[in-house]
Amino acid sequence: DGIYRAGHLELAAGIAAHRGDYLAAESLLAKARTELGSSTDAQFMLTVYFDEALVRYGRGDFAGARHRVTTTLAQVTGQLSTRYQWPLLWLGARAAADEVIAARDRRQPAPPGATAAIADLTRTAGSLNAAHRPARGYRALLQAECGRAAAQPAAGTWQAAAGSWQAAAAVWRELADPYLLGYALFRLAESVLTAGESHRTARAEAAQAIAEAHAVAASLG
Repeated sequence: DGIYRAGHLELAAGIAAHRGDYLAAESLLAKARTELGSSTDAQFMLTVYFDEALVRYGRGDFAGARHRVTTTLAQVTGQLSTRYQWPLLWLGARAAADEVIAARDRRQPAPPGATAAIADLTRTAGSLNAAHRPARGYRALLQAECGRAAAQPAAGTWQAAAGSWQAAAAVWRELADPYLLGYALFRLAESVLTAGESHRTARAEAAQAIAEAHAVAASLG
């Protein structure tokens, strides 16, 4: 059956995208779309859209990734799609945060589309059920991304900057998801160092997080 072949193709595409093999991911996603035909089943379509957004993000097209997410979520209806919306919400916030930070680094105003997307994604997340642990993990990631997009914290506030990433890392460590745990740990270290805090405890927190992230990455080969 085509829809189940599409599911296997999407899984392979997701692995390729996470490994940075975007050409392979795009080829596999094109085949998955062919197998899906005119299907609108959220279980399959939303995962394909997530992978498409992930490829755009990986290529540095943050606005394109954010647009793929927001246009997809605008078409979603029904409670059965909730579990598939959470990864999209996080990835959209991640892309929008990077847009805002890129503009900040250039001393330019934040792109209106990015700031509007962060508000919309946060509002949508607030309306969704987060009863199961993966949903809580994605919610924690989304909240941390929104904090990353906010104004840079002043020195001495590294605990506040790190708190949301610590919460996200704790969920994904419990769920034994190496990709999302490694990502949360990397951002945890970044948040501490970005806060400009030179306190020994802060440096130790960052060093511990990046060491664990490195170990996770090494375990993936």
